[in-house]
Amino acid sequence: WDDAMFGGSIVGQSITAVTRDAPEHKRLHSLHAYFLRPVNGTTPVDYLVEPIRDGRAYAQGRITASQNGKAVFDVMCSFTSDGEGYLYDLPHTNDVPLLDETSTEPGLAGFEANYIGPSEQRADGTYESTERKWFRLPTDIGDDVHLHTAYMGMASDWTGLGSRPLKMEFEPDRGFPVANLDHALWFHSPPVLTACNLLAPP
Repeated sequence: WDDAMFGGSIVGQSITAVTRDAPEHKRLHSLHAYFLRPVNGTTPVDYLVEPIRDGRAYAQGRITASQNGKAVFDVMCSFTSDGEGYLYDLPHTNDVPLLDETSTEPGLAGFEANYIGPSEQRADGTYESTERKWFRLPTDIGDDVHLHTAYMGMASDWTGLGSRPLKMEFEPDRGFPVANLDHALWFHSPPVLTACNLLAPP
């Protein structure tokens, strides 16, 4: 596991691979993926992109990442063009603390992060969120919507254990008690990352 690649890197690289030949006037709308095997970060990964359908409103495709001839990550995804739609967000019951610039530290892939920690534990022992952070890119990455999507796809797996509503701790003899086996994302609008954006995922 010392050489294991971060799962979010596979997500981001898969998005980069499939959007290189994105259908004209469409962007990535959703993806549903499975982590099939651990990925060694010191060995090349091959990405096979298969267009499935290109309709008027939506298009679908598939990406299979493989290493040493074995599939390690499998993705089904859809593309769409932007139009009028609903914009919504579920409210949080816990206030997110304000950003403390003095405690910002380097994160993954060029991000800067400010780790807030879990929300307050409920009476039944559960949490609204087991890991919260502010994060941002300190540099401009241009205006390519596909690149912004790849960065957000990578960051989507940067959530600690993904074990909400329980907070499961690292065990020295066993490691983390859970593993992320599947991953689903919806991009309801084009993601935009700028050098001054501060993002706090739930």
